[in-house]
Amino acid sequence: MPVKAVVFDLGGVLIDWDPRYLYRKLLADEAAVEEFLTTVCTPEWNAEQDRGRPFAEGVAELVERHPAHAAAIAAFSDRWEEMLAGDIPGTVELLAELRAAGTPLYALTNWSAETFAIARERFEFLSWFDGVLVSGEERLIKPDPAIFRLLLERFGLAPEATFYVDDSEANVAAARRLGLDAARFTAPGRLRRELAARRLLAWPAQAEPTPTEEPMADPILDDQVRGFFDRFAEASDTLDVAALGELFDETFLAADPDGVRAVPKALFLQALPRRAELFAAAGIARITLADLEHQALDNTYVLARTGWRGERTGDGTAAPVRLASSFLLRRDGERLRVVLYLNHQDLRQVLSSA
Repeated sequence: MPVKAVVFDLGGVLIDWDPRYLYRKLLADEAAVEEFLTTVCTPEWNAEQDRGRPFAEGVAELVERHPAHAAAIAAFSDRWEEMLAGDIPGTVELLAELRAAGTPLYALTNWSAETFAIARERFEFLSWFDGVLVSGEERLIKPDPAIFRLLLERFGLAPEATFYVDDSEANVAAARRLGLDAARFTAPGRLRRELAARRLLAWPAQAEPTPTEEPMADPILDDQVRGFFDRFAEASDTLDVAALGELFDETFLAADPDGVRAVPKALFLQALPRRAELFAAAGIARITLADLEHQALDNTYVLARTGWRGERTGDGTAAPVRLASSFLLRRDGERLRVVLYLNHQDLRQVLSSA
């Protein structure tokens, strides 16, 4: 079905928002900034403001837990505007072209209702949309399917005729599960080609990707990779050894900071229960997939980069453990199998410090 409307995410697609722009002014160095944003003003904490919690309440709660950082925590609200660098070059131009072509335009954003008023005043192009759905006003947050359903219902959009753009793989996947045509934003040039492929804009003069841009998405491969990691995550969470076994070659390469070694699948599967015990002993209740990017290297091999979130047991005050791993997958028809599994961190060290 032809696309009749386009829905944009805002932060990371049209607007360059990043708390690092502020905290680089306030903290000693980059390491201190990253430490603060992963242990104090975390993405999970900020997501509650995006979900509708007042900033005053969120700041007060966090200052009580981290009194030594009271001034820096308060700055997240008091100096929030300093986290805005401006619009993302190239993307607003695409929005303007779509508007000029008469394409119905909508926005769906995870954003605090309090701070979105600041953005409305600063970015004139926010008035170009036929409708805007702000998570903080609705008290729903992406990737919850409910906010996508609300978007479709409120603006009378047919999912199969709606193209959605977001910089978050999790949000794109959620939109696709509800039937929307969706793509992850990585660069304005690639987005132009995605729009041109749907006959919403003219093809650029140079239709081939430049060296700094990724190639256009392959929807079939996208579905294969997403399905693969959905199965991987579910089988890992339930410790379904048989299901995990279907995802690996009989012998694959395992790599971590200590080196590379060939691992028989049978040996790997035997070790999984012990690995689960180690995670449990470290106070990690479950591991969920947080980020997924992939790139076809050729017709046979796919490189996938993943981020994982380890939920802590207890009262919920401890920051989650974050893990990163990459996979080299071999395509065999509609099937993918792991031939290289790379852990970017020393898991023993991560678990001992968890």
